[in-house]
Amino acid sequence: MLKMGCSRADITPGFKCFLRGYASRTELTDKVEDPIEAGIIALEQPGRRQLIITLDSLGMSAESCVMVKNKIHELYSIAPQDVVIACSHTHFAPEINNFVVASAGGMPCGIYPADDYRDFWLERVMPAIAQALGDLEEVELFQSEAALPCVVFNRRTVRKSDGLVTTNYIYPQDPENYDFSPIDPTMYMWKFMRGTHTKAVLVRFSCHAVTGGYDGNAISADFPGAFRRSILSKMACPAFFMNGTAGDVVPLQRNGTSRQDIGEVMANAVKLAARTFKPAPDFQLKSISRNIKVTAPDLVGKTNDDVQTMYQKALTAVQAKERGYDQDFYLAGRLYNLYNNWQGSEGDLPLQIIQLGSKFLVCLPFDVLTDIGQNIAQEHPEAVVVGYSGGGTGYVFMPEDAPKGGYETTVGTSLTHDTGKKFVDAAIELISQLKQ
Repeated sequence: MLKMGCSRADITPGFKCFLRGYASRTELTDKVEDPIEAGIIALEQPGRRQLIITLDSLGMSAESCVMVKNKIHELYSIAPQDVVIACSHTHFAPEINNFVVASAGGMPCGIYPADDYRDFWLERVMPAIAQALGDLEEVELFQSEAALPCVVFNRRTVRKSDGLVTTNYIYPQDPENYDFSPIDPTMYMWKFMRGTHTKAVLVRFSCHAVTGGYDGNAISADFPGAFRRSILSKMACPAFFMNGTAGDVVPLQRNGTSRQDIGEVMANAVKLAARTFKPAPDFQLKSISRNIKVTAPDLVGKTNDDVQTMYQKALTAVQAKERGYDQDFYLAGRLYNLYNNWQGSEGDLPLQIIQLGSKFLVCLPFDVLTDIGQNIAQEHPEAVVVGYSGGGTGYVFMPEDAPKGGYETTVGTSLTHDTGKKFVDAAIELISQLKQ
């Protein structure tokens, strides 16, 4: 028997805060293009409860995720490995972490502590968890899949001239000069049914939430918000969104009505696929997790004084500029934060896996490139990668991606190039354990 409850919390701030996602931002804002929310799915079987928390956020640091999970354990006795925190990766929302201003011309450049949004967020999300747990009732789980290759492409386009990567953030005007890297076009879909009524819909789809809109400096849930609104309109039930291997996957169309258009396509796919949904096989709520040791090579051998000096040097340089983004300061700030979190060059990042129906949700704390999911699926076709989950520590890729270049494997990471393989190998091993 499976019980499920759900709730939603509006986490749109009514005060000025700093939006994450673009390093060119330099100012606080209180403008809102569309609201953002947290969604809570509570699951229960005898002896076990789990939570899937979906957030309109670029990401959440591993340290913040640990804090939230520990608070949930304290209040509701749910083990941290049974709590999934999955961010949508919208580039138009605040976070509960500290932040780096790396562009001259607005707020002074520097590292800022978590602003008022952190307490506001906790005050909204914690009661929503209690509400979802209070909503638990017996349901039947149905699942299906739909391919949506028409809305996205892999921005790691491979130049035919030399086989190296150009990161094309928008679809190139000269596509004939590139080979296009693969994507995962599958939208995985779950419906929680109460008799003949759909109580809620959960989907996982791989796409960067960067469609823009009419005001790039205003709060927005991006296309996941449009998807939820469309499902509510078409099916009269709440919907919840998880992102996937979207580290190198972006929308074909990024501005104007693209948010709404992509959300509508996703919602229509769920509705039109109604006859393909099948009851999930009998399954037990299972979870497993492991901390993976990772290394920032630029911090190896560095002392606290070394890191302070590096950061101050980069800060002095950016303060001398009148305007514009400073990549060196951005990278120095990221390394500074890593060192202070880890007190050295090495740290632990979480790998978390839970079973949902016949699928295993592989939750990774990164911007995950497509081939990470492909490598796991070669061994376990039931694996479904959920990115931006349990942390947010830059991009993760297979080692063979690094020599090709591109943003994701250079500026996009501070970790060693074997990090992706570590997580792939561990995921394959842990799924094998859950199958036993």
